[in-house]
Amino acid sequence: MAMLLTNYAAVRDALRPGDVLAFGGTNPLSVLIKATANSPVSHAAIVTAAATGAGDAVLAESTVELSSPPVFGVHQAAGGAIVGAYKGAVWWLPLERNGYGAHFNQAGFSQFIKDARARPFDVLGGLRVVLSDLVDLLRALRAAQLFDSDRDVGALFCSELVAGALVGAGIVTTVPPVDPADVSPTDLCAWRIYEPDYHHLRGAQAPIGTFATRAPGAVTGTHALHRRTLLQQAAQQRLAEILVSDPLHAHALQHALDAMLK
Repeated sequence: MAMLLTNYAAVRDALRPGDVLAFGGTNPLSVLIKATANSPVSHAAIVTAAATGAGDAVLAESTVELSSPPVFGVHQAAGGAIVGAYKGAVWWLPLERNGYGAHFNQAGFSQFIKDARARPFDVLGGLRVVLSDLVDLLRALRAAQLFDSDRDVGALFCSELVAGALVGAGIVTTVPPVDPADVSPTDLCAWRIYEPDYHHLRGAQAPIGTFATRAPGAVTGTHALHRRTLLQQAAQQRLAEILVSDPLHAHALQHALDAMLK
């Protein structure tokens, strides 16, 4: 198994539904996520459609977008746009083509993604005016699974979305079934469901040391209560810092976080 150095443009046409893209962010909370998991990975997305001619491949991720109105939840976009805009490292983990990929349940996969998109979780209207640097805070909180596992499908965090899609596609068929809400980004990378080599697309050239080292569906559990507590503390500290310089935006963000953490 090896990490191959390349770029998104070079591999775009090889991406297939079910392939996983792993991300390692550089904002403070992403750094904390990586430290607590002892992994370079803090976020994950999944390919939902292959490139067609001049059309790019499509990725799905659970993220924060300050659009109008702002949306907090599942988002689909061109792979090049997502990879190109990401602040940090990106890796492509291609699903095993002659094994798991050959038995890929496209109908189940597509249905899961459709259901996830049908029930978005909108950020409070006040976040329209939140400063751009606060988006990274919310994105990291989302990626770090700072939400209760009994949220509905519209409130999926990043690795829960990817794990749920892989379960829907019949790639992960453990008994008893794995709960996607228990899966961290590092867990996803560790499942033995990929081609032998994975590809580094941009950012810091750190290898994913746990790549393909565990059975499909295996979870470590290291991201649960301890990580939740650490991230809540980090979020509150960051909010306290923002409150000094920009009280209006800090209060808007606090209300949004309180609503999401109920």
